[in-house]
Amino acid sequence: MDASTIDLCLPVFPWADFRSTKGAIKLHVGLNHNGYLPEFAVITDGKTSDVENGCFTSITMAGFATIMMAG
Repeated sequence: MDASTIDLCLPVFPWADFRSTKGAIKLHVGLNHNGYLPEFAVITDGKTSDVENGCFTSITMAGFATIMMAG
């Protein structure tokens, strides 16, 4: 699974609260490793972490999950 943060203009999208002066959403994409094609995509608010979203996502038998945490 990979996630990208997409910046949004907070005055235009007030529901996309990310930081005090920024708005954002996060696009989480799960890849099928047999062909490296997207298997699913989930859009969440910018504050949702990859780990939070990954806990509610099912992994196929041919797939695997790697979680990298900044430390």
